[in-house]
Amino acid sequence: MDILLYGVPAVGLMALLFAWRKAAWVKKQDAGSDRMKEIASDIQDGAMAFLSAEYKRLSFFVAIVAILLVVANYTKDDSHALIALSFLIGAVCSGLAGYFGMRVATSANVRTTQAARTG
Repeated sequence: MDILLYGVPAVGLMALLFAWRKAAWVKKQDAGSDRMKEIASDIQDGAMAFLSAEYKRLSFFVAIVAILLVVANYTKDDSHALIALSFLIGAVCSGLAGYFGMRVATSANVRTTQAARTG
């Protein structure tokens, strides 16, 4: 049990460190000309606007499911209402992964284009 209590968060932190290092490496690459940077910025702004709109709608679904989980598990002897908290934490972490993934992906696109131009 101790391995799960401490090992799983430790592996999660190592994965976050790895992702951060890879994202930093991507940011160090040449983003191309000013026009390429301008287009990439517009694409990133559009992607973030889409993600914001999606998360606003998704938050209603997450809230409803969390409430249903509280209600469904509150009266059961072999369950706990805090299952809803686990669901919310998972939803928030998933949303953060999507947000940071979109940021890195849209940053990487222009750098991939620049790299293709040079070799």
